[in-house]
Amino acid sequence: MLKYLLITHRTSKRMTSKFFAPALLSLIATAALVACGGGGGTAAVTTPAAPTADVVTTASTDTANSIGATVIAGASSDEEVYNLAADVGDSWQLVLNNKTNQYVVRVLLSQYGLTTTTAATFTKTTVGTVTTVKDASGSALSVQIDTRTKTAAGNIKVGSKNASVSGSGYVVADVGKLAGNYFFAGSVRNASNGQWRDTPLGGFIIAANGTDITVCDGSIAVNGACAAVPGGNPTIKTKALKVSKDATGILRIMEGTKNFGVLHVSSGDRGPVLIIDRFGDSDDTLPVTRTGVFYAAKSAKLAGTEFDGNWACSSGGTDQASLVVSGAGYTVTATGKASQPGTLQYNKAYVGRTNSTTDINGILIAKNNTEALSDASLVLPLSSSLAIVVTSPAADSTQTGTDKGIVVCRKV
Repeated sequence: MLKYLLITHRTSKRMTSKFFAPALLSLIATAALVACGGGGGTAAVTTPAAPTADVVTTASTDTANSIGATVIAGASSDEEVYNLAADVGDSWQLVLNNKTNQYVVRVLLSQYGLTTTTAATFTKTTVGTVTTVKDASGSALSVQIDTRTKTAAGNIKVGSKNASVSGSGYVVADVGKLAGNYFFAGSVRNASNGQWRDTPLGGFIIAANGTDITVCDGSIAVNGACAAVPGGNPTIKTKALKVSKDATGILRIMEGTKNFGVLHVSSGDRGPVLIIDRFGDSDDTLPVTRTGVFYAAKSAKLAGTEFDGNWACSSGGTDQASLVVSGAGYTVTATGKASQPGTLQYNKAYVGRTNSTTDINGILIAKNNTEALSDASLVLPLSSSLAIVVTSPAADSTQTGTDKGIVVCRKV
């Protein structure tokens, strides 16, 4: 199991309800008109300008082309398919039949013996570039799909398990095209009882050979090597992983002979997004199965607007909070709580051992205006469609407090 990683990131119980409820965004598109005039009293003629491609759509398509991502094929042209990582540590596939308006959730891999659901009716509602898909009651299926990036995220129930899910309508064949340095954030817990939650952070280095992944265990990935965090633990440890496609087409990640998880890939507008269904035995003398989900994006300096917009954040199959973000400021509204303003620090992370911040590209600090820096959260913006907020579990004896560890935020 990956733990004891680079940043001592903690959250007080007062902070635990920080990200807890839903939001709604209306996207308004504007059309430009170009007028051309004639002489001799002839009336001006207006003609519509050539349509301008949406920048997020264009960038996501460019990413898909660069990594060789293809749209997941359904059984017929009526089907729309999304591979999803569930935060309980499973891999599911959402299949929407747009002719019958029925859906199923196929269980690709489960740690709990779950099986594919029976067909049920769904409805679709589109506002701007976000399509909301729900079942009749909204209790078993509530997912938002960003039509620009084909990213899907929300909440799904399969059998007895409620889970927050994220993934995309793309698959990749050659992992070598994902080569590069990534920053990751994850959340894991015991599969048997949900106890001993952990929120590991660190770096991934994917090799160009398409099989090797190096985990920077306690450090970050810089220029193809693991490097110590400024002000953090100077000791650099690594873990070696292997990724390969199994007989069913799933990209399986192994740590030696042990399972590590399943790799799903989303075509983000700022590069590929890795979503790992994390499961495997711990390194304890008497190992236990640990499950959860990891998220990773390429390490690159953020401009300071990547987290802008309206977001709905969820964990454990329930929406926990709404966020409205603009530049360096945000407002968070948690379930049953008053809205709170806060401030963002881009390309920064909190280092517990020095009680200070350090420069790390690709992530940011989110701090409510009334809380201490040590209580702040860490944000990993993955794309214009998806972001992760890390709020570490409470430090009680079994770490089963009300803290969520990680919430996945989707653009709405």
